[in-house]
Amino acid sequence: MPLVVRERGTGGDDDRDPVPARELGGTSAPLRASAVDRAVPAAWADPLRQWVVRMTLQRLSDQAIADRERRLLAWIAYHLTMSADTDTALVPRRFLASELRMTAADIEAALDALVGRGFVRPEHARSDEHQLALRLVVQGMNDERREPWEH
Repeated sequence: MPLVVRERGTGGDDDRDPVPARELGGTSAPLRASAVDRAVPAAWADPLRQWVVRMTLQRLSDQAIADRERRLLAWIAYHLTMSADTDTALVPRRFLASELRMTAADIEAALDALVGRGFVRPEHARSDEHQLALRLVVQGMNDERREPWEH
């Protein structure tokens, strides 16, 4: 049930309290923004992140790219949405094959193909035995190579 804001007085935001929409007889009142809702615009305001997402979506629609590569790229992009970095996703190694319903060999081949196409670059310095750091690359935006000492 959605929550809406009902004003109790004239004191401003402190007088607001969430009320179920059905109690107001409609949904025309504005919804109360959560802390997550307020943080999302700040995280997505970075132009690099916006370009990375745009290019990834464009690449996902390319039928010339093999299905297993697109599935892996979509999974990496999903993890980017949860990342604090603008262009690097931290993906768990443990469930990689089972979540994508592919064999470990298929995952390795798809990742090699994405790296070969220049869509993804492993960030070895940030990877460990539990997670793999994968940088989604957009030519002209974040495609410069970083040496290990630059991380």
